[in-house]
Amino acid sequence: MRTAIAIAATLAVARAAMGGDFRPSMATCLGGDEKVEEWTAVEVAPNGHVVVAGSAPGYTVQGVEETWLMAGGYGIVMRIDPKTNQRVSVTRMGDWIEDMQIDLEGRIALCGSFGLAVDGKNKLAIVGGFNTHKHNSPHMKDHPIHMPFLTAYTYDGKVKWVAYDFPAKDVYAENTCADSRVQRLAIGADGYLYMGGYIHGGDYVWRHDPLDVTKRVKVDVGYDGYSPRGRRSCATHAWRKRMS
Repeated sequence: MRTAIAIAATLAVARAAMGGDFRPSMATCLGGDEKVEEWTAVEVAPNGHVVVAGSAPGYTVQGVEETWLMAGGYGIVMRIDPKTNQRVSVTRMGDWIEDMQIDLEGRIALCGSFGLAVDGKNKLAIVGGFNTHKHNSPHMKDHPIHMPFLTAYTYDGKVKWVAYDFPAKDVYAENTCADSRVQRLAIGADGYLYMGGYIHGGDYVWRHDPLDVTKRVKVDVGYDGYSPRGRRSCATHAWRKRMS
């Protein structure tokens, strides 16, 4: 179902709290493909802008340049000026946004289909996810692959290091064609980075050096009873990883 959002442009939430009449003064249908589009959160920013978030793969805003965080994605955060009904900004990240909060200074906190871990010891914010790359492979032309990435930022926003996210051409040259994704991140009490992710097939990129896809690394791989080594009935497995 296509979602329509009605917001009181004059901060009617505050009026309602004081016993005033709650009457929307602006309503809009954001458009897009109703089969895949989902808007999951809405907030009013301190400057009065309406901010909506969710997932909108096919939605585009004419005349507004998108800002990509963590290489973009289907997830979307969009600002709307309720006085003009104009889209002010569009930010893309992850596959979807689950929830959103805006503080009194206008800073936005998001949760969704992307990993985030804060390393207080080294003062880093580590984010993860995946990008979709394409290139000809031994199996097909313009073969798409989900390529995971990990990026560490200092607290002032500078990139400290980047891992994985190799070009499809380089990955296929190593006979590695399986989709892999980063979905959850956490810093453990032991100081290591723990990752929860996904693999589809056995020739996944996690078997390669995070900084050089041409190098294979020794990885201590264990299996549980639900996904034993060599099981062919299902190629999709959860992947748990511990990194320094």
